[in-house]
Amino acid sequence: MKSEIFALLAQGDLCRLVFPALSSVYLVICGIQDFRRRRIHLGVSAAVAALAVIALLLQKTWRIGFQEGIREGLTEGVAAVPGAMMPGALLLLLSFAAKGTAGPGDGICYLVLGIMLGMRTTWMLLAASLMLSSVCGIVLLAVRRADRKTKMPFLTISAAVWAAVLAARCAGITW
Repeated sequence: MKSEIFALLAQGDLCRLVFPALSSVYLVICGIQDFRRRRIHLGVSAAVAALAVIALLLQKTWRIGFQEGIREGLTEGVAAVPGAMMPGALLLLLSFAAKGTAGPGDGICYLVLGIMLGMRTTWMLLAASLMLSSVCGIVLLAVRRADRKTKMPFLTISAAVWAAVLAARCAGITW
């Protein structure tokens, strides 16, 4: 494990190790907050987003030097972020359009996850979370534990999906 970390440092690709771990911790924190209070703490989101942007800027500096690394981090790392933040922006637009039926915390959390996970993984996580929440809603309706107005904690479902994604990756399953 130690040699793997040093190899990632030497390649200048520590973000491949840090971002999934940071995403996991952040999503679990947001999932618990969403389950208990139906709100997420914006300070946690801002701190994690700041750490993610700093890591994106500095990931190349281990290998090629500070000035070139910052320049490359700005052109390669940070430039790819707006596309990866689109799922979060879509959820924020949905929360404002739906006027209270969907919370803006889901969108804010997905904005931050987009910074860390990239476009493909963030879209995949959103799609899988929407599918699982639909299945949960149908089951709750079928067993008469909920009605159509019942609100479900979406970030808790997203945390469960992310745990399944990480377990699949550890098992060697990729998509």
